[in-house]
Amino acid sequence: MNSLAVTLARLNRHDEARTALEESVLLNRQTGERLLEAHALAALGDVQVAGRRFAAAVECFGQSLELRRLLADAPGQQRMEQRLELVRTMMEG
Repeated sequence: MNSLAVTLARLNRHDEARTALEESVLLNRQTGERLLEAHALAALGDVQVAGRRFAAAVECFGQSLELRRLLADAPGQQRMEQRLELVRTMMEG
């Protein structure tokens, strides 16, 4: 489902991508697939940025970061920290 959403986002079909990713987050949460949930949240954050919904993006990246910390995913943590910093900079400018 994440792959479909990323493709939709690349086609500038952000509303459809957001809907697919929100569903992916919920399904992965329900099935306990924490890393897939973290990936879906990161992709959802990217879609939120593309739609200039920066506060929503910060929320998604923050949730993904927390999951990655729980999973000891150091590279994923670093990527989420970078994305959070970038979005916060965008919010200021």
